[in-house]
Amino acid sequence: MLVPSKAGPAAVDVAVTRALDSHVTIRVVSDDPEVVDRGGSAQSIPDFADRVDLVSGTVAEKPNEVAVQADAAAALDLAPGSQVLIAGERFVVTGSWRVRDFLDPRWYGDEMLVTGYEDDFGPFVIPESAWSRLDVNPTVTWTIVPDGAQIDASNIALITGAWSGVRDDWRREVDGTETLSTQNRLVLTLRELQV
Repeated sequence: MLVPSKAGPAAVDVAVTRALDSHVTIRVVSDDPEVVDRGGSAQSIPDFADRVDLVSGTVAEKPNEVAVQADAAAALDLAPGSQVLIAGERFVVTGSWRVRDFLDPRWYGDEMLVTGYEDDFGPFVIPESAWSRLDVNPTVTWTIVPDGAQIDASNIALITGAWSGVRDDWRREVDGTETLSTQNRLVLTLRELQV
């Protein structure tokens, strides 16, 4: 979603995306009695098909479908058509994928997207409609990315000041927020640029 800027010296257009994620249990559906639950990361990622390259199959579109990061899929011996329990609910694997551009700020530096494992396996990417099947409360991650072409020496200080107030502004706009944290990577980058 592109949000046009308000008029003023600090005016900068921003793109806002909303993703969902949660730690979940993962169990590969198998006749093997040795199969155990593992930790996993379930996520819903906006514009997912445009941000990844498929290694096999397709992206997940139905509430009972999941696409798995390629290295996690290989480690768990998952392929299109495999079945996996996510938080106890059955999903069919539609495909495996790799991120197209790990430096895309929307990935917020999550190593699991490249390795398939970082304490948990995944990500297991499900459509947003699938969350109603799961007895989990996902975390919502909003990523705000400004148009870098509109940032220059004349507005860095103003943007940095405005950005520092995002947390309080956002809390007033989002109802039912239990916790809210910000990473402030833009502020840190702009301060380095200003120097």
